[in-house]
Amino acid sequence: MGQDRPGRYPNREIDFARAGVGPPSSLYVTREELLLVRYKALAAKGISFRARVLTPDGVVVPIDQQFTTSTTGTIVTQGYQLPEGFLLSAAIIPVGSSIDRGQIYVQLGLAVGNPTTFTQVMVLSQGYLTDSATVSWPGGLEDVTPSGYGFLRSVTGTDPAAGVEISETIGTGRQTVLYAFRATLVTDATVPARTAQLVIDDGATPLIVIQPSATQAASLTRAYGGVQSGAVVAGLATEITWLIPSPVRLRNTWRIRTLTDQLAVGDNWGAPQYFIEELLAP
Repeated sequence: MGQDRPGRYPNREIDFARAGVGPPSSLYVTREELLLVRYKALAAKGISFRARVLTPDGVVVPIDQQFTTSTTGTIVTQGYQLPEGFLLSAAIIPVGSSIDRGQIYVQLGLAVGNPTTFTQVMVLSQGYLTDSATVSWPGGLEDVTPSGYGFLRSVTGTDPAAGVEISETIGTGRQTVLYAFRATLVTDATVPARTAQLVIDDGATPLIVIQPSATQAASLTRAYGGVQSGAVVAGLATEITWLIPSPVRLRNTWRIRTLTDQLAVGDNWGAPQYFIEELLAP
């Protein structure tokens, strides 16, 4: 190690030779800095934060911290204190479970402070974490959420009691694209015909009200299919169609529900099945 002129760096504990020696990394971290892992997740998955730091005495210190993501859809931040030295690499990788695109969005950053009180100073890398795509530095992609395609899901909704409408609420921290919606209505012997509408609302105010292709009389079982495009097919007496606009993007707390004119206390909607794409909300 080289010597510096006295008093030039009075608070520096370690010094390096300055002539003819290039740094192994462009990022030097001090004892006042830490790496941040920030994420949003729609599923509980095992992931690992891994890093390598070259200390001033020439030792490469590996770091491997594993944890399971929460499923709240809100931002979770975890800070990791590093030894002083050159940060050689850092990465977030899946551990032990399959991760599909759109389920977990992660960010690697640098902060000043301690694991409980800190100020973020830069972003190193960020993007969707999958089985085949890690988020890493250096060389990692800095993606912007949400971008590209998300997590495709087939969802079985809640089976309402007799005389109760279907109502499905979009979860916290996500945006949802509705592609298809299907449910079955069994009517009791009450005479008036039912008109079953499909409604998209913001949790209170209806935004889209979709009329069915036909009404449903008493004592019948009918399957209702909501699709983004197509035409009503004549002759399918047991099928009723909702034509859903394209695209339909739903935010937190928005609902997909039915609104059935003349719904009787003995009428019974079954559990809906719907096809959606989920992306983590910014």
